[in-house]
Amino acid sequence: MKDNSLESVFNAYFNNKKNFSDFYTLRTEDEASLIPLSKSKLELYKCSDKLKVIHTFLSLFVFNEMPVRKDIVFSYRKDVNITDAVRPHCNSEFIFKTDISKFFNSIRAKGVYHSLSKYCEHIRTVDSGEVRENIERIVYLCTIDNHLPVGFSCSPSISNFCFYDYDNIIDAYCKENDYIYSRYADDLIISSRNEMNKDKITDDLTAILSSDAFLKLSINHKKTKLITKKFERQILGISILNDGKMTVSKATKTDIEVKLHLLKTNREKLVNYTGMEEMASILSIAGVLSQIHNIDSDYLFHLRKKYGNAIISKLLKGKELLK
Repeated sequence: MKDNSLESVFNAYFNNKKNFSDFYTLRTEDEASLIPLSKSKLELYKCSDKLKVIHTFLSLFVFNEMPVRKDIVFSYRKDVNITDAVRPHCNSEFIFKTDISKFFNSIRAKGVYHSLSKYCEHIRTVDSGEVRENIERIVYLCTIDNHLPVGFSCSPSISNFCFYDYDNIIDAYCKENDYIYSRYADDLIISSRNEMNKDKITDDLTAILSSDAFLKLSINHKKTKLITKKFERQILGISILNDGKMTVSKATKTDIEVKLHLLKTNREKLVNYTGMEEMASILSIAGVLSQIHNIDSDYLFHLRKKYGNAIISKLLKGKELLK
């Protein structure tokens, strides 16, 4: 009989080079610390190497096997990205967008416990019964001060399955109203070919998000918008043109072309422009180009023609980083 106990799978995955006893003995408050951020109110945590190992194991063999609406959720999953979240809305006339206030921090430990208890039977790689027996310990290892912290590598996958019931309810609501729904992390996108009432949708979502006894989430009213073809339709940094084609925003285009020009002509000015060291500046350019590659191949072709195919290819491939 195959032994798929937590300890056996842990030892097999790490080739007996890590200590499973840490799962039972680590104290989360001793293994995690706040990273000081001078210009942000965000609480960002870093973990010890031992706690990172536990989080990696739990993410791979427990959290990633929990249910997620893969047809509408495009965050924290392999082989999907922001473009997949935006694409369903490209032919809509009206697009409602909002996000969840303090998403991770609003997911409380009891909410994680409830979701794991409710859906742990979906787990197949490790013994789901043993997971159920250790849910309290698992939740303790993955939360700080009774909530999901920003900075823990397991927080994204936990947030996905904790939002599973909400995704189902919001999707049913949208289908009933002939809307299209997708989610990327804490960003909710709802669209329609027909006119939409922003206040009505806002009220309906507020009611849905406050309906769960374990997760009391709320939308960010400052980031709640209804956009139409009258203006540049920008979602998650992606612009949707009136013909339904996706491209990067005008601001992103201006910024990347300035950076590419300075990269070719004056590295010192590039450093001053970005406020980063030279290598970090180049890596940031490469990152944006990778995004453009996924979103708008025509614009990438334009950049190749204007700044040179060789330089764009090297940046995309990370070769030599233009030393």
